[in-house]
Amino acid sequence: MQTKTCTKCGETKPVEEFSKNSRSSNGFRSRCKVCHAAASRRYHQEHREAAAAYYQKYKEQRAAWKRRYRQEHKEAAAAYDRRYRQEHKEAAAAYDRRYNREHKEIRAVKARLYREGHKEEIAAFGRRYRQEHKAEIAAYVRRCRREQATAERSRQLQAFISAVKEIPHNTEGTEA
Repeated sequence: MQTKTCTKCGETKPVEEFSKNSRSSNGFRSRCKVCHAAASRRYHQEHREAAAAYYQKYKEQRAAWKRRYRQEHKEAAAAYDRRYRQEHKEAAAAYDRRYNREHKEIRAVKARLYREGHKEEIAAFGRRYRQEHKAEIAAYVRRCRREQATAERSRQLQAFISAVKEIPHNTEGTEA
């Protein structure tokens, strides 16, 4: 088993506890993973404000670069999005629910504007759908009517039972 001494903590550890570094003569970093992680955390804590300022300063440029890249690589971006949503279904669904809840009014306005601007296309789609799915629609309508009829018969029966219960009954024996 190969070992190496960390230049930070001074401990001799197996090489598996050091990250790889192709520029190093032995192929590993000089600090162990634990020391490197601690130094990295400390650095990020100390430079948090500078990093935030940097990201704020270049926010628009990064957004423009992202938009340009996605425009130039539409297929790759779409494939990535599909793969990501497939691999993170629950998180994506949670995000969608939260987004839809928080933007309910905006989505309603956009939907209304779309419907107003695309009346003919929507009507044509509806006609085409009804024509292509006649049998399924007819079966659905029959099922709904049966359920309505059953519910109505049930309501009538309940009304009859209630009416019968309200009729006074002679509990004394009748003499013959």
